[in-house]
Amino acid sequence: MKIIVFIILIFTITFSLNSVAEIAPTNSELEKWFNSDDELSTEHVNEGELNFLEKTPEIPNFHSINRLSISQESLITGWVLLEQCYENLDPVPVTDIEYQYKSIRNLRITTQQNIEAATVDNKTIHLDTVNKNAKLCIKAEVKILKKMNNTHFSLTNGPFHRQFLDGYYPYHLSLQINYPSSILQLASTSPRNQKGFIVKKEVDMLYIESHFEGKLIIHFMFNKIIANS
Repeated sequence: MKIIVFIILIFTITFSLNSVAEIAPTNSELEKWFNSDDELSTEHVNEGELNFLEKTPEIPNFHSINRLSISQESLITGWVLLEQCYENLDPVPVTDIEYQYKSIRNLRITTQQNIEAATVDNKTIHLDTVNKNAKLCIKAEVKILKKMNNTHFSLTNGPFHRQFLDGYYPYHLSLQINYPSSILQLASTSPRNQKGFIVKKEVDMLYIESHFEGKLIIHFMFNKIIANS
């Protein structure tokens, strides 16, 4: 039986656009955490301000691997294919991943490792007995490509953040955007390319690798290529 405690929100991870995992630990788990000195120590806590980490953490931390694929049809409908994997999930008895995209459809699990049970219920994935080195992968379609006018499109992804009590902890994000370069041209990315937020462009693909603390929202602007008449 799953018990959710609403008095104290102990642990929150935001994986994608307002996708939240909430965990209500037992008294023994709380005591173990307060006496621990692991990466979720209350020392040097980030309180939400975005801070890119120039040095990669020595201990592997939570890793969100994302791929968004924009098709020609996406330019008309706004729907984009989302493929997402979570690695190094925190071991917990029970947790939920709740996707709060305004529009999401066809959410399904493609891979689960070291997780006793994972089930989809509308926009929520229920996880039971998440063990060490757990991995979960999903696919879905999300309506996040916005047509600004006849020649400009925007795509916003986030906020990404890993929160424990009032603090924010290291988050490793890998994000790949596939798009038809014969039709779309990348105009800008925000944040800009910098240490801790690496942007690489290839044919039909944009790749972002980031280590950070706090909350990260990424904005993309695309221009539609107008063929010469």
